[in-house]
Amino acid sequence: MNTINEEQKQPEITPYKEGLKSFEEKDAIFFFGREKEQKEILSHFKASRLTVLYGDSGVGKTSLLQAGIVSYFKKLARQNQNRNKTQNRSPRVAISVLNLEHCYRQLAKNQQNNKPQQNLEEALLYKIIEAVKECNQEESETLDDLENGPSLNFIEKLEALADKVEGELFIILDQFEEYFRQENNYDKGNFKENFTRCMEIYGFPVHFLISIRSDQLYRLEKEFKEQIPTILDNCVILESLTEESAEKAIEKPIERYDFIQHIIHYPLTILSGKQYQGKSSFLENDLMNYFNFNKDKLLINEVYCVSDNNIKEITTSLEQLNKESKKSIIIFKDFYKYMNSDKNEHLNKLLEMIKNRKSQSKINVVIEIQNKQQLEKLEEYYKKLEPKLNQENQGYFELSKNSIKYEKNGSDDFDPT
Repeated sequence: MNTINEEQKQPEITPYKEGLKSFEEKDAIFFFGREKEQKEILSHFKASRLTVLYGDSGVGKTSLLQAGIVSYFKKLARQNQNRNKTQNRSPRVAISVLNLEHCYRQLAKNQQNNKPQQNLEEALLYKIIEAVKECNQEESETLDDLENGPSLNFIEKLEALADKVEGELFIILDQFEEYFRQENNYDKGNFKENFTRCMEIYGFPVHFLISIRSDQLYRLEKEFKEQIPTILDNCVILESLTEESAEKAIEKPIERYDFIQHIIHYPLTILSGKQYQGKSSFLENDLMNYFNFNKDKLLINEVYCVSDNNIKEITTSLEQLNKESKKSIIIFKDFYKYMNSDKNEHLNKLLEMIKNRKSQSKINVVIEIQNKQQLEKLEEYYKKLEPKLNQENQGYFELSKNSIKYEKNGSDDFDPT
């Protein structure tokens, strides 16, 4: 029997999760079936100081929060990260999801290793600061100062964090049933007192979402009802998927998976679709985020999303990576505007690099066009770059609401295998 060298085996990337594993932020591109619930939770979360999400064990609360809610806020944080204070844009945001089970595991680990013992409040605050750093990397050093600086209490540090990001904090406390399960094992610090105070301070720039099992909801009310009489006034229940939603959760990830496989294995992938379908946002956020999370597994060197401001940087980087064995991927949003621009020195250099690539290409290209009418002009233009390109090694996809459909382009249907 033939054996496979373990060192040569590549981790398999699939659009589904095994068993009861939860979807994570990096899986957001494959997460479907909960669009209605996601919209409802976001509406409550953004408008209210406290939201409670409850549902049976295993119904998918953590998956929805990680792949639906956290990914949304991370996307929003990236979009607002470089805003100018004088520009009239949405405020910056930072999202932090805290799994109480993981927090308690860390406390137990510290205890076993004789490390300085944190209480629950300190452990949560540490994780909140780390999450805010991730959302606002340009503020990382000043956030380090906040973490290691003057002694501030829980509320003061949350206010300082919101001030640093010039916006609002959204904090998710997942698996909150652990708060009660571990109540006699670890010091909670002043968490209850300060959490209650967060609900009372007018204009406090922090929103909380508690996720808890249905059978533990009564304990939440019992614990906080006296201090927070409205504790259960803003609840969202998560129920099992409907038949229609379950079909979407099964079928839609395959469309995304096929699209990604085409990008990895074919020199050219074209994405079209009607106006306001979110093509640019999908490429710049969802797709870039997926590739950046999985570059090593997919044997991808770098992924670039071309803009007027970074063309020179991309060409310089590609020249330096020319000898790398891994592929690089270049994403052109709204490529039509580049077809009409021949005066950009750095753009011409980048296109020349694409033109000169060999058949065993180390650069794969993704192009967004606005409609099918631009396709003919694109093919005419692009064949000047790659005369050998034909219908067998390119693919045309069309994006509509939550769907990416492969359009037959040539004699054979695309087969990602």
